[in-house]
Amino acid sequence: MMKATKKIITLMVCVLFLTSIFHMVSAEEPVYTIEDNNSTITIKSVEKIIISLTNTGMYKWEIYSYEPSVLKFVDLGGWVHGDAPGSPATYNWTFEGKHKGNTTISFVYWDYWVGNASIRDNFTLYVNVTSNAPMSLVWKTIIVISIIIVVPTAIILKWMKGGKDK
Repeated sequence: MMKATKKIITLMVCVLFLTSIFHMVSAEEPVYTIEDNNSTITIKSVEKIIISLTNTGMYKWEIYSYEPSVLKFVDLGGWVHGDAPGSPATYNWTFEGKHKGNTTISFVYWDYWVGNASIRDNFTLYVNVTSNAPMSLVWKTIIVISIIIVVPTAIILKWMKGGKDK
């Protein structure tokens, strides 16, 4: 009975430890909104940011420019706030740092059918990407992968050999 209890406690400690490591590695991406217009931010490469802007009526936000050698466009997601045509909709543009450098992400709020004459607003975010390989993320990933492989393997091997609890 004592042997099984120790094994269960060991397994629970391992699960808690792995959970805490995953929590440290998986950080939420920062979200920038219209209130952050003309802000300057610094990120490391492979870090992600989200720009969240709301459309209303005929006008919509669209990416106007950014430097793809510094930032990578990853995803566009969003949702509509109502059922009626022209209901407001919020969209989230996700970017990831790619290479060391500076870029400006610019958005225009316009009726794209009309073109530049219809621009009603602008959103600009100045982004500084600081490094190509953030060591902290690399090391955290190595540690997590090692723990995922080594700890369970050691426990399983011990159980398979009928290891003796002390």
